[in-house]
Amino acid sequence: MPSDNREFKYESLQEPKAIARYLRAVADGLAQGSLEMSVDGRAITLEPRGLLRMRLEARHSGDRARIELKVSWRDEQGAQAEAGPLVVKPAS
Repeated sequence: MPSDNREFKYESLQEPKAIARYLRAVADGLAQGSLEMSVDGRAITLEPRGLLRMRLEARHSGDRARIELKVSWRDEQGAQAEAGPLVVKPAS
């Protein structure tokens, strides 16, 4: 992948089901090794390979709640898995 520093950002208010569809598309792209994101003529294609670093944060304070999911990787080999398995499931 070229090393030109490109950035894509998008933010909007969405219904939970719409966000879930985006997250499923991201998951499918990660599994297939290629993700394309675009809006208003701006686009970026990413090709995640090898081990990916995942950071997940969840917060609830007063009337505000937040989930942050960050996935990153380097275009290099030799990384080792670090943490144990994470459990994420719908609350009952």
